[in-house]
Amino acid sequence: MLNKTFLKNKIDRQIKINGQEFTFVRYSEDEFHQVSDTETTTITLDGIFHTSNTYVNQNTADGAKYFSKPTPMILTLYEQGNAIKTNDMVTIENNKYKVIRINNINEFNVAVDISLELMQDED
Repeated sequence: MLNKTFLKNKIDRQIKINGQEFTFVRYSEDEFHQVSDTETTTITLDGIFHTSNTYVNQNTADGAKYFSKPTPMILTLYEQGNAIKTNDMVTIENNKYKVIRINNINEFNVAVDISLELMQDED
């Protein structure tokens, strides 16, 4: 049997020791779902920034090549992370990231992993 309280306390302790505060910003959308420059919501949470490797297949004429692509993520508790939505933005060390997926780890409602995508400068 899984002890969710114990698991939650372990993750919470690690976030308090090794984590940092992140501020997410949500922008409004028009009727065509185009994102505007107007901030509608600001959400602050504590979490741990980490990367996970995704393996990508590249087909060539001679065979297949696999290479890993790092995916930036934030691990946080479910209570804080469930307020985040896709397309929210966060800035980490002068890099701007967009939320692309929120994963409720093992559907335990204890912790979530927020997958991010690095946004390229449009200058």
